Amino acid sequence: MKKHIGENLTDKAVGLFAVAVAALSLVLRFVGLEADPPTMLQRLGHSLVTDPYYYTWFARNLILFDSWTPFDYDRYEIFGYTLVNGMACVVFLVAGVSRATAHVAALVLTLSGLALFVAAHWRVVARRQICLLIVLLSTNVFLFFYSRYPLMESGLLFWTGLCTFVYFRHGERPIGQFLCGAIVILAALTGKLFGGMLAAPLVMAILMRDANRRLRSLAMVAAGAVVAFLLYLLVFWGGSLAGLLDYLAEVRATVDTERSGSVVDSILGVLTYWVNRALIPFHSVQVFIGLCGLLLLVFSSKEQWRRQNGLFTFHVVWLIAATVVFGLPEWRPARHMLFALPPLLLLGAVALDRAIGADFEETSRTTWWRWLVALPITAVLVAIPIVQFTDSGSTAEIFTGRLAVIVLLALAVLAGLYYLVQGRAVSRAMRLAPWAALALVLLMLIQSGFYIFDGLTPLRYDIKKLNRDLAQLLPANTVLAGPNGPALTIDNQLGGVLEFFGPRPPARDLFDRYPITHVAIAPPRWSWLTAHTTVDRQSPVIFNKLLRGSRVQLRRIMPIGQAATPFDSLINAFYTGDTSRATALVNRLIATYPDNLVLRQFRVKVRYASRDLAGTLAAIEQLSEQHPGNLDVQWDCALMAARCYRVSRDPRILDRTRQYLERYNSLDAPETIDLDRLFEVTRPSGE
Repeated sequence: MKKHIGENLTDKAVGLFAVAVAALSLVLRFVGLEADPPTMLQRLGHSLVTDPYYYTWFARNLILFDSWTPFDYDRYEIFGYTLVNGMACVVFLVAGVSRATAHVAALVLTLSGLALFVAAHWRVVARRQICLLIVLLSTNVFLFFYSRYPLMESGLLFWTGLCTFVYFRHGERPIGQFLCGAIVILAALTGKLFGGMLAAPLVMAILMRDANRRLRSLAMVAAGAVVAFLLYLLVFWGGSLAGLLDYLAEVRATVDTERSGSVVDSILGVLTYWVNRALIPFHSVQVFIGLCGLLLLVFSSKEQWRRQNGLFTFHVVWLIAATVVFGLPEWRPARHMLFALPPLLLLGAVALDRAIGADFEETSRTTWWRWLVALPITAVLVAIPIVQFTDSGSTAEIFTGRLAVIVLLALAVLAGLYYLVQGRAVSRAMRLAPWAALALVLLMLIQSGFYIFDGLTPLRYDIKKLNRDLAQLLPANTVLAGPNGPALTIDNQLGGVLEFFGPRPPARDLFDRYPITHVAIAPPRWSWLTAHTTVDRQSPVIFNKLLRGSRVQLRRIMPIGQAATPFDSLINAFYTGDTSRATALVNRLIATYPDNLVLRQFRVKVRYASRDLAGTLAAIEQLSEQHPGNLDVQWDCALMAARCYRVSRDPRILDRTRQYLERYNSLDAPETIDLDRLFEVTRPSGE
């Protein structure tokens, strides 16, 4: 009898393919570590511009200033008690403080966690399943990019990998159970609070597997959790439970977990979690494969479930718990999905292996509950291509508006499955299944490869260069605060206070008690800040930039009369209307720092304020030509050219304005701007 394609794919062949994919993925993860976050991830939010350097802030201070909190401002000291900050301390000590070394700290944790997750299953699943799991983990777009940033999820991925490893290698022994309980607590306290969800699969797997030793096993898990909690409380909080509770309240204050309004909305939120419009384009094929694995599990025979009871129970409960917890809130940050991906991808690897090997058991166990459980899974499966290729509307709107179609398609798929599981067409399915699996792997490689290539090309270093520019211009005693403060100081040695002004207001006397000299903040938040503190509303603006789609304003807070550098003198002259002095100073500074983009952009404003229209236009043209791929520069050029046109009404200037605006719109701008909108933005107040 002729072999089918799956039988020709030996473990060795699949293993070599997995090694090649993993090696390529590993190398690419270290490409452009100092580059700006990928433009394609802008629509998921701007947290990659700001958040990663909150979590390495205390490690940076310790290495650069020999103090955890050099200005005794410890409101967000919680970020210091995380695994990622601890790893950053080690890496910074060895290789110095920079954006690249901060990212290396993240990669050490996340890659170690993923390696532990794979190693955990080495003795539990077939070799080909291990190889396919490596391929799925290596090519997942979210794991690829988010593993490069020092986030609390970096530590969480390490703890989840370690917990899985300990459970599947030593879970039957008391010491293994004790360690698992300790790891769950540490995952919650030094990784991410929702890491405590690991307790759900751990407890359920013990209940399902250890029939005669359940109470003892659970007692050992609880003992490990209690001991780890007490040690953490003693080491980090000096035994102060009140301090720890304040910490937990601070963490809670930084997270928006508001639930949807009705029960129906909540159910819909859970059902649509894996087909979220913002997320599904990046890994729809992998989600499809993983859900197919879950569906295949529903129809597995009792014997097969018994053979891998601990495996299936642990990962299915893990997946369900994460989907419910993350699917209920309105706010769904993409990086939370990192916690839920490992179990989904493992189920996908098992599904691919069974399809490639045409390993489908004939079973008559088609009880009603199996079909009931299969219906929502199948509905999500058929919704994936609908969401993938629908251009408008939110995920919930798409899912609701096409609910009848989705349900009918799901029922049609289940009808086909019913025909198969009755044994009437299993032989035909076995011939087609390997080809279908290989087609899905090929589609996955194409999809993942496209997004990884898109995220790595072109690499831009605008934020790193801005760090350098600020170090050249600002005084050595600068103390920078605000949401973007850590990102603007990670590549220089400027001081700072970790205060991101939200969600709770800071102390009203913040700027009186601490030597904060500058604030980096989104423009809309400035009014909020001035309403809650004593900061001067008219504090001068040093720049107003677009950083990877997020607008950031840098303001100088210290009094104008206390100029400490030539650049401060330039700011003073500009804001007091001394344009002659401002012109002389900006020219002198540019001669000293010819590549400083902050100065180049500021020169345009100085010339415009001096009513030097020809000089302004020349500076704009030079700026635009020197930085054709810089989104912020092209916007600034369009903005200033529009202001020049308002003054002159010269149609040639209007043409140049349109040219700069077209360049801006072609550079993955957060939104497309037309001329009417541009002139609305530049309209003088009172006009």
